[in-house]
Formats: sequence, structure tokens, C-alpha cells
Amino acid sequence: MKSLKFRILLVFIIAGTLSFGISFSSRFFISENQLITKAIEKNEALIINEIMQRVKQDYFQSIGDKDLIENAIRGMLKELDPHSDYITEEDYKNLLITSMGLLLPTVRYKFLSTNLGYIRINQFSGNTATELSDAINEMINGYKSRDTRLHGLIIDLRNNLGGMFNAAVDVSDLFLTKGIIVSSEGRSPQSSFIRKANKGDIINGTPMVILVNAHSASASEIVAAALQHHHRALIVGKKTYGKGLVQTVLPLSQGSAIKLTTSRYLTPSGQSIHKVGVKPDILVEGSRQYPGKKLNAEIDQNNDVQLHEAMKLLNNYPIMHSKH
Repeated sequence: MKSLKFRILLVFIIAGTLSFGISFSSRFFISENQLITKAIEKNEALIINEIMQRVKQDYFQSIGDKDLIENAIRGMLKELDPHSDYITEEDYKNLLITSMGLLLPTVRYKFLSTNLGYIRINQFSGNTATELSDAINEMINGYKSRDTRLHGLIIDLRNNLGGMFNAAVDVSDLFLTKGIIVSSEGRSPQSSFIRKANKGDIINGTPMVILVNAHSASASEIVAAALQHHHRALIVGKKTYGKGLVQTVLPLSQGSAIKLTTSRYLTPSGQSIHKVGVKPDILVEGSRQYPGKKLNAEIDQNNDVQLHEAMKLLNNYPIMHSKH
């Protein structure tokens, strides 16, 4: 059994860490591998130690200090928001392996008619913008020998829960010529920034519709909000989920890590969409069965009412080009 002295030391470390989310009168500051304490309230630290002792003594089954500490850390982070979390050393290693592994396809495209293109993005990964660019170039150039011409484009972000922040910025940048895509607001200089579009629209102002629903979140909302604000596309479907927080994975000295919400992102108009979502320009009720779960799921032009509305709009109404 670990000594009381060691457990109290752990309690002091926890108390210092808890100061990020609870109003303790003292804090820890990390600088050059040195942890500097500043007047931790002993009573508050002792309460944590007392709880640990009670749990170790009276809980119906045995539990070790390591598990107690990890559970305390998880609870601390979960109380901040639902997205922050503790990552064990093993899980962090697996996360690194996965991030360096094979990138799965995230983009599917086809022509719905001789001049109406459809692209589905089911998540935002490091390769999504390249996949999208390749798909559009193939739709523009690969069909020149036929009667097919791209006169309107539907991008389907329904049931897309998000992914990489930078991927959403890069996708938006493909269609905007200038102006703010998204900004981020946080406490540190690294978490506060503005991302702007570069000159050039990959489809030269071709009318666009973005399909969204209540399960379009995070990175999907960045794209929808940016293209809506700059009048580059009409948003069709239902209000999006409303996840406007950015998480950063921060490695720890012992090999584990924490996933911490470090900033919130703002639309080009400076508004937060967290717990608000992006409201569509044209509200159309639909079923979550469309699009299907798999990227290559069948496209049902007859029964998918949101897709049908998007097609009708592009076939009958002009859409404003980017103003910025």
C-alpha cells in the first residue's frame, strides 16, 4: 500500500490541476519542466485525500491509487464539457498509430443528371480537400467527351459529424475567393486565430447547394456557415447540431494525454454556433436514413426529399456568387 505521504502528494497535484476548472485560490504553473506551487488551500486538498481514503476503505470492492487518480482526472475533464477527456498511455499510442495510418476515402461523387453534380463528404480528414478537388476536376474535365457539363453542384454534409478543423477550412477555401472562413477564440495565442480564403474558386461560381441535417456537426458547420455567409451556396435541410468547440490533444510527461477544449470557433460574422447550429436557408424535413451510413450507399433521388429539393433549386433558380 502506498504511504499516506505519497497519497497526499498526489492530492496536491490533483488540486493544482483542478484549478483549471474549479475556483481554487491557488494554481500550478508549468515552466521548463518545473512545477511551481502557489499557496494551495490545505483544507481543500485534504478533502480530496479524505475522499480517497473513504473510497479505498469502504467501497464494496478494492480499488488502487492509480485507478482513483485516473478516474479523478476523467471526472475533472468531463465536468468542463462533454468533449474534454483523459487519454491513457495505451490509447494515446493507438491514436498516434491511427493518425499516421491509411486514410480512408471520405468523398464520393457522381452526376445526378447531365449537368448536375453530387458530392458526398462523410467526414473531414487530412485528405478530404485533396479528394474533393480531384473529384471536382474529374467532373469538370473527365466528362468532356460526353454531353455532361457541370452547371450545378450539391455537396452533401448530412450525418457528417465533423473531423479535422483544417480540413474544413481547406474545403471552404476551394469555393471562396477571399474573406474570413472561420475564426477561433481561446485563452492562449495559439488557440486564437483567423483563417481567410485564398483567391480562386475551383468551379468558377457554379451554383451550389449544401445539404445539412441535425447530425451535421463541427467541421461540417464550419463549411456550411462560411459558404452561407459569403452567399456562395444555399443551405438546405434542417438546422445543424451546434458543436462549436475545438479540442486539442495535449501529451503529458508520463506518456498519456488529455483531449482539452482549447477554443471555440466563430462564423465569419463573429457568431458562435455552439448549441445554436447553422440554420438552413430553406428548411426541408427529411429522414436520417438519407444519405445511408456507408459512403457508397445508394442515392435515392425519388424518396430523398432534401436531395430532391436541392436538385429543383439548382435546376430552376440562380444562386448568388461570392461577394467577398
